[in-house]
Amino acid sequence: MGELLGVDFATLPLAPFYRAADLLMRHRAVIEQTVFTRVSDLFGLDWTVTLYDLTNTFFEGAALGNPKAQRGHSKEKRSDCPLVTLGLVLDGSGFVRRSQTFDGAVSEGTTRDPANARPARSSVRTADPRVPDMGMYLLRERR
Repeated sequence: MGELLGVDFATLPLAPFYRAADLLMRHRAVIEQTVFTRVSDLFGLDWTVTLYDLTNTFFEGAALGNPKAQRGHSKEKRSDCPLVTLGLVLDGSGFVRRSQTFDGAVSEGTTRDPANARPARSSVRTADPRVPDMGMYLLRERR
């Protein structure tokens, strides 16, 4: 992006970027809904939820400033680092409908059900089939 804008981001301090990211995160739900609605209208996308997926990412440091950063099962095998878990709900075209950040120690089967991740019924244009993450199926099989 720096090449596109003619800016060398490596020379800029990180603090303003972190503040901007925090601001965007506080308004995440409104931003996601607005962008998804406009893109859907522009390209005539179907609003069907087709995939709910989870992944996690780790912090190299202690991540003391992030209460969601906790030790848990790391898909990268980094049990020595605190994690956060990221959940995405995607539509049939691969566009993100919703996102959620969970504690790093969360179990996949205890996260939000895709049925609760869709927009209010008045804004859903078609039926919503759901394809949960494989970890959720494995959890259900063990019960």
